[in-house]
Amino acid sequence: MEKEPVVNQTPLDRNTAIHEAGHVVAHIRFDLECGYASIIPINETAGFVTIHLHAENKREAEARAVCSCAGYAARIVAGDTEELAAFGCDNDFDSANKLIEDWRLDNLVTFKVKAVDMLRLPENVKAVDLIALHLLKRGRLDTEYMQGLVEVADGESTEADFSGYLAGRGIKPL
Repeated sequence: MEKEPVVNQTPLDRNTAIHEAGHVVAHIRFDLECGYASIIPINETAGFVTIHLHAENKREAEARAVCSCAGYAARIVAGDTEELAAFGCDNDFDSANKLIEDWRLDNLVTFKVKAVDMLRLPENVKAVDLIALHLLKRGRLDTEYMQGLVEVADGESTEADFSGYLAGRGIKPL
């Protein structure tokens, strides 16, 4: 059975959970690998999602640039100002800019807008909210767990089914 971490629920934690959930949802929507998400601080980060930044082609580079901006976008969709949403996004924007430079893509603003448009879709708002809630309660989520939450948000699975899945893994439902 997984041990439940102690996660404080401050406004910063909530903002971090929304930010990381945005990255996760974008990766899932683009069918890109996403290892796990965490809001348990490590070193200088408040949270992170394990991902790969290497792109095999221009289309994948564009998707990864959107994903890099998705934490920022989730905060914008949640109602934050540009300044608040961009707080803590330096590494994300650096990653997007590297893809933009390497693949000669449009500018960063283009990918920020694409990420906001993507995360404004109702099913993505619901998915971000679910993942953020579970991050706040658990601290860290793996790929299968997050995929299950997106399936619930999309109506492909029920919360009862998801609770059964968790029980099968020895995880107490929220």
